[in-house]
Formats: sequence, structure tokens, C-alpha cells
Amino acid sequence: MPPSSAGLIYGPETHHLDHLAPLCAILEIPLIVTEELLLTQVQEAYPFVDVLYLDCLELPFFLIKNYRFVFSCFSRIVLNELFFLAELLTKKKIHTIWCPHGNSDKGNMKPYAEALCQETLLLVYGQQMIDFFHRHKLIKSYVTTGNFRYQFYMQHKVWYDAYLAKKIPLERKKTILYAPTWQDYEKSSSFFSAIDFLIEQKPAKYTLLIKLHPNLRLQNLFLIEELEERCKTLPNVHFISDPIPIYPLLNHCDLYIGDRSSIGYDFLHVNRPMFFLNQNDLEEPLSTYLFRCGLAISPQHYSNIYSLIDQMQQQELSPIREKVYQYAFAPCSLKVLKKTIFYALDEYNE
Repeated sequence: MPPSSAGLIYGPETHHLDHLAPLCAILEIPLIVTEELLLTQVQEAYPFVDVLYLDCLELPFFLIKNYRFVFSCFSRIVLNELFFLAELLTKKKIHTIWCPHGNSDKGNMKPYAEALCQETLLLVYGQQMIDFFHRHKLIKSYVTTGNFRYQFYMQHKVWYDAYLAKKIPLERKKTILYAPTWQDYEKSSSFFSAIDFLIEQKPAKYTLLIKLHPNLRLQNLFLIEELEERCKTLPNVHFISDPIPIYPLLNHCDLYIGDRSSIGYDFLHVNRPMFFLNQNDLEEPLSTYLFRCGLAISPQHYSNIYSLIDQMQQQELSPIREKVYQYAFAPCSLKVLKKTIFYALDEYNE
């Protein structure tokens, strides 16, 4: 019998949803959320997932009573404060399994690996993530998952393609996805430097879809709401705010504009042209590893982005994108993955 396990999204972390919801569906375990908004989003966009809504105050003792293993995109160090009292009073331990919420080239200048030193188990996408942890001397047990989110999409492709068609206009024009990251400690976001050029200079032949990181919206709520209102009057410019899983969306897009968002690695699977807004003119090889898969554009050239798109078809980069994708994501079988994860957890059963 599989070990007692659940997924957990603690707080309003909507960007964890597209990672933990597919994982919970694959493992056939519940996903626990503490925000009503997330409950609604799971019910709408992930009907294949058993979701539980709990108040933050009752959560720790509920978890310790019912589950031995919790899958989370937060590190154990972050969750210690949540679990401490319940573990102390019951003399039981909740084992945490870290699930990555995307793969990006961030963290090479200011590594986050040390924050994962207390995990029972790590889930890693492929060799690139393994090499990252080895460079930073993080020696922990791990299971290699491959691109389970894409496989989950393919398992439910008909449903998700129909869901996408209800949420965004699927026009015949060439579709560009702009997916900037948020303004984190590495100051990677290109959004406020590039957005005016992208929406004001867009040729009529393109549809522009803008998918913001939820943290970027929180950081600049009023400015972004103002921009969204402004774009409602512009033809074929659409902000995506609904909980749309990434792979149905990427499958519909003809090219990608990003900066250092993890969506860049997700886009490798469709192997289409990529353009990277290099906000800080980074040159450090590991921090710009993905840039080899497309064209990196410095801030002084953001105003020329559409002419650069028209000039570059990028057919010669297709083999490079395939190679980087294989480095980032190991092969994935959902049936094998489920067995492998539960087998690893059996090692910790009392």
C-alpha cells in the first residue's frame, strides 16, 4: 500500500499549482490548500485532482494525524515553523518531499540549494538539476521525474485543449507568448523595460499573449491592472490571468519571449523560436545557459524586438534546443514515476 502522502500549497502561492496539482493527480494523493482562491482554481483547472481546503490553524495537526509525507514546493526550512508545535506535542515527524516549481538559470549567482538541506527527498527533472545540486554540494536522496507535467497534459490533452479554447482567443494569427519572471533578488524581470515596446509596436500579423508571474502582479498590482485595462482596447493583445496550465498554452504558441523565467525551459518541448530579454546584460555561462536556444536581446535593443523576430527564423537552433531539453528533463513514464516515488518513500516507513 502506498505511504500516506499529500501535496500541500500553503498560502496564496498560485504559481505552485501547475506543479503540485499534476503531481498529486499522477500519485493519486490529495492536494491540500489553505486559500479559497486556490480551491476554486484547482476545481476549475484540475478536475482530476482530489483537493482539500483547510484553515491554516488546523492544518499542522490535521497533517500530522493523517499523513507521514508531504510534497511541497516550499523547503522544509520554510515549513518548520508550521510543523514545529504539532510535531513537538505529538512526537511525530512529517517528512517533506521537495517538488521544484520550474527549472531556470536563476540560483547560480545566489544559490538556493542550501535551503533544501533538510528534505527527506528531492524531486528533480533531470541531469541539469542534479549537476546544479552537486556543484553546490547538496547531497540528498532524489527521484528523477522527467517532464511529468507535459506527460500529464498529454494524458488529458483533449480536455485541456478544450479548456484553453474557452479561456483565450485561439486566432489564426501567429501567436507570441511573453512570459516575464518576477523581480526577485537577481532583478531578472524585463517586464517594465519591455512591455511598452511589445504592446505599442506589435505588428497586426501577431497575437500577443502576456503571462505574468503571480509575484510580479503582487509586486505591482495597480500598475498591472492599469496596463490590463489599457490592453483591452488594443487588438490581439491579451493578458492571461486565469489558472491555465502551461503546456496547453505553449502548444498553441508560435514563439516565446522571456527573460529568465522557468517557462523558457518548458517551451523547449515545442522547439520553436525563442527570444530572451537579457535585462542585466548577463554573461555568466550558467546564468545564461538557456540563451543558447534562441536570441538574447540587450535592453538597448528592446525597441527593435519585432524586427529581430522577423529576421530570425532560428531553424539552425532546433538541434540545440533538443539537446538542452534532454539535459534538463529526463525521459518520463507516469506509471514508472509513481512506483519509483512510493518505493523511495517506503525506505522511511516506520
